Amino acid sequence: MVEVTISKCFKVERENAKAMVEGFNKAGKRHHLSIYCSTNKSLFYDKRLLLTNKGPLRKEYPLSEIGEQLDAWDYEPEYKYVVSCIDVFEIKNVMTLWNRLCSNDVFDIWKPEAPFNRFDLPHITQSLRYYIKLIRLYELDEPVSIDRVKLKKDDGSWIRHPRILRPFPKINIKNPIISNDEIQEIKNRLITAINQSNAEY
Repeated sequence: MVEVTISKCFKVERENAKAMVEGFNKAGKRHHLSIYCSTNKSLFYDKRLLLTNKGPLRKEYPLSEIGEQLDAWDYEPEYKYVVSCIDVFEIKNVMTLWNRLCSNDVFDIWKPEAPFNRFDLPHITQSLRYYIKLIRLYELDEPVSIDRVKLKKDDGSWIRHPRILRPFPKINIKNPIISNDEIQEIKNRLITAINQSNAEY
């Protein structure tokens, strides 16, 4: 096993977190979510602790029927999953791309409007740069202690960007959640969808 130092967090919607950790079912087969929408091009190879956004899901991000079946409205993963970013693709935010990615076993927990709207909000469109990150989830040999994660302010309100407290925990990685072949298949489907949609930037 490989020991890693965990110094940062990676926060996503509860639905994304559950689909990453437990997977989602489609036509009798289990798939794991491994992409992330971002306006930041940078890769990160360090392992970041998986956390969830608090509060209700925004109405601009509708779930598909598959996503609804996750029943993830109160899902909280154990503090034993870490994420790294292994590739990044700059894209055009076009609905044809999301129609494909939300039906080809990659991003099927969302209706196409959800990722499209993620980039189409007024404060996002100003960036003019949209990226899909290919991410990989790993399980730790033991969970990060909850007292090492700063989640709330002194007044009890949630911190927008949680952080890991020093001294940073060092924990062994147990295994990746999905195999090398599976992550490569997801990457292939992602590239195909981008090319077929003329969505490469």
